[in-house]
Amino acid sequence: MLLILASVFIILALIFIYVFTNKGNVSNLPATAKLPPVVTTHIPLVGGIVSFLQDPLGTVANARKRYGNVFTINMFHIRSTFLIGSEAHKAFFEAMDDELDQAPCYRFMIPVFGKGVVYDAPLRKRRQQMRFLGGSLRPTELKRYPGIIAKEAYDFFKKFCIKSEQANGGRTIDLLPTMADLTILTASATLHGPEVRKHLYKDVSRLFAELDKGISPLSILFPYAPTPAHRGRDKAHKGMIELFSKVIRERRAKQATEGKKAKKGVDMLQKLMDSTYKDGTPVPEHEIAGLLISALFAGQHTSSITLTWTLLFLLNDKKKGGKWLEKILTELKEVEAVPGNFAKGIVTHEEVFKMDILHACIKEALRLFPPLIFLMRRVVNKPLNVCGYTVPVGYNVWVSNAVAQRLPEVFENPDVYDPSRWLSFDIRKLPPYSFIGFGAGIHTCMGESFAFMQLRTILTVVLSMFDLEMMGKLPPASYEAMVVMPEGPNMIKFVPKEDDRNNNSNNTGSQNDQSNEDESEKIVKGPSFTKKETDVGARTMNEEISKTYSLDEIAKHNNRDDLWIIVKGKVYDVTTYLPVHQGGDAILKWAGKDATKGVYGPQHPTTVPKLLERYYIGDVM
Repeated sequence: MLLILASVFIILALIFIYVFTNKGNVSNLPATAKLPPVVTTHIPLVGGIVSFLQDPLGTVANARKRYGNVFTINMFHIRSTFLIGSEAHKAFFEAMDDELDQAPCYRFMIPVFGKGVVYDAPLRKRRQQMRFLGGSLRPTELKRYPGIIAKEAYDFFKKFCIKSEQANGGRTIDLLPTMADLTILTASATLHGPEVRKHLYKDVSRLFAELDKGISPLSILFPYAPTPAHRGRDKAHKGMIELFSKVIRERRAKQATEGKKAKKGVDMLQKLMDSTYKDGTPVPEHEIAGLLISALFAGQHTSSITLTWTLLFLLNDKKKGGKWLEKILTELKEVEAVPGNFAKGIVTHEEVFKMDILHACIKEALRLFPPLIFLMRRVVNKPLNVCGYTVPVGYNVWVSNAVAQRLPEVFENPDVYDPSRWLSFDIRKLPPYSFIGFGAGIHTCMGESFAFMQLRTILTVVLSMFDLEMMGKLPPASYEAMVVMPEGPNMIKFVPKEDDRNNNSNNTGSQNDQSNEDESEKIVKGPSFTKKETDVGARTMNEEISKTYSLDEIAKHNNRDDLWIIVKGKVYDVTTYLPVHQGGDAILKWAGKDATKGVYGPQHPTTVPKLLERYYIGDVM
């Protein structure tokens, strides 16, 4: 009886949703407007959501074959228009936020991030919050992080090198959860600050896991449904707010007591504490905590899953007689300034950004299996015109990086893991908006450079410390969760390399550990910056940067490891942007020079100047 009543309730709820909620405003469209074709189904009310949930990528790929690059799938009350291919993607990635808005599509994340934060904030406020977060991802800050991350990776994995593990021929672990733990560790160390990393990491990790469990397909439709997972999510959110608020209050009290002698951190937490909205209002504690949670969610899955896929592809390639892992190891030896440092967790920014082969191997894994297979926005304020069709206000617009990055007309042998496509191919010939693993255009993820730096650093340490062996076959992808991960478990044997066996055989707080810690401390401080660079890096994103640089000074920053450009009298440090630049090394032509002509050239979309804002460091003197 209860089952029948529940079924009736669900049916009535679906009818209510279908009838009384917004299905897109088509009444105000001109008579000549051409709507995208609708994928037909034989199920009323529900539309195409059944097949979409069963096989999302297959549904989209099949619809494209039948209807073309622009089509609509009705999902209950929601009209979802999919855009596939370079031309269609252009409309998505070049639209401004007041034309295509994320917030209506991701409101199910409000209980996770909190009130007044990101998707619960008006657009004007949300833009300021994104600038606050971006302050910790500026090029000057990124140069500090490889040393911190490398030391965390070394400390995390050195327990695999003790005698008891060596006697068993190494340790066999499930790769994905191991990389997930390490990713949160490195995020705490670089972004949350020393208090969280040293004393509260386990609490952050536990609370994050509870928040993550509270996000499911059900949450998208009914984010406040009274389920055990949602109750756990809400309790974890409250716990996370209390945790970060306590750290904020204690840090502020200490800084007030010490006055001018107080040493402020360079982590994201401190930058958010120092930030104020344009009306002069400081960012409240609960919003700081919510923004830290959003940053953790933005990067944790992407990094841990991409680390896992990259290692699985490399080990599978090795099993088949391929040479990509061998090529990476050769590259690491060539890049390593002091032999043996990588295996001790000592890695510099300059070394990380010379690892082209490793970067290509990571990027190819991300091409094949992007953790997020769809990006969504809602048409707001005015209809969207794309490829001869008009998408009405109120429709959701989707792009699929998982589909786009396997299009045979764009990528040769699209289902084959082949990192050489990023090394030997002239990337400038790639159609715009074809590789969208981190979004594109003005909607490029601000954490892209951080993510690639983090991934390269961790893999550098792991591959320098261990010989790895995949115990099974390359797994298929699982599409059951909100992010795409390999079906598991994925058991990998970590065998310490000979040098590491000798260095770590008595690893119980030995002299070797202490000396490594001392060396790492030097690296953690990062390269020696000029005062101007340090001051710029310490500013929050909402502040006006008034630094000025002479042409002679700018001209000194003229290589791939230290790359500045001038655009319309403004100076940009694009060192960390070079590895992800769509035009590859072409940007080096303008190193240390005025690049206005190049930036505004016909090869670039009109959104490039907007994208450059995050790399702005000052003006020409």
